[in-house]
Amino acid sequence: DYQLSFGNLFFKVGDYENIEISQVEINTGKSILRDLKLYTKYNKQELSRIIPVERDHFNLNCPLIELNSLDLGFVQDSMFYFKCPKITFNEPDLKVFRDKLVHDDLKAKKLYGTLLRNLPFHLNVDSLQINKGSIRYTEKVKAENNGGTVHFSNFNLSVQNLSNTYVSPVKTTIQVTSEFMGTAPLQANWSFDVNDRSDAFMFHANIGKLPANNMNQFIEPNLGKRVEGDLLNTVFTIHGNPYTSSVDMGIKYRDFDVIALRKDGKRKNKVLSNAINVFVDNDSGSNSNSLREVQVKEVERDQTKSVFNFIWKNVKAGLLKAMVKE
Repeated sequence: DYQLSFGNLFFKVGDYENIEISQVEINTGKSILRDLKLYTKYNKQELSRIIPVERDHFNLNCPLIELNSLDLGFVQDSMFYFKCPKITFNEPDLKVFRDKLVHDDLKAKKLYGTLLRNLPFHLNVDSLQINKGSIRYTEKVKAENNGGTVHFSNFNLSVQNLSNTYVSPVKTTIQVTSEFMGTAPLQANWSFDVNDRSDAFMFHANIGKLPANNMNQFIEPNLGKRVEGDLLNTVFTIHGNPYTSSVDMGIKYRDFDVIALRKDGKRKNKVLSNAINVFVDNDSGSNSNSLREVQVKEVERDQTKSVFNFIWKNVKAGLLKAMVKE
């Protein structure tokens, strides 16, 4: 048996980020990291001024990280390995800011299957958990405001088989439960096979009742529009690969209305609002129990964007087909 303890650790992570850890305890059965902070060392304005292309400004705080039976070493004195049956992040808080006014990063972005497969070491984490986390993502599109925000509270995540050592057909699976924009219950499932070089994946989500105006804190600053009504239930399944995907969506909503705003971002532009709503079906149907179901057979991925942008493109395509009058 062994026991080691360190305090007040500080590391530079490249040119833009730092890590601070108040205490590290390494024991035979469990290792603990207390008060981990991973953050951009510049403020938002400074970062936007010095980076050549878009880069997230972020601040991650996690009061407690637990690693059960951590095992590190080398295979035959050459290949490094990281093995841990379970890693738990307790109550992490993540704030991310993206300034879209900075030049786009046009490098191709790989999906997670490829990233795991190409790691220069053996990774084997049977289970990774996030308990009671919080995520806030702010995106700035217009110079005249501070951007719009989406957030996830009570964020719980369970990853099984986070590894590049398993053999097919074992898959990496990700399950998420959360409250989206403060009120809407969200459940999501994501799976892929690291050994499948086609990088096929499946992503499924079910979002409960979401008052549309909860989305206005993101939509108004970035799109110059406001929405009203209720999204009662939204369910979608995406099957995709690095290049293209299909999405099946079911949605139930009522009294949906799009309000275009004037240049001041506050007052209603009546003419444009009326023109937009000519094309919007403001109700999914009279049957109280059924979802309006649609399918989009081909959604093309922008390979310079992240997988989360790809998921959003699928959701957007499904919403447009379901809610725009034919």
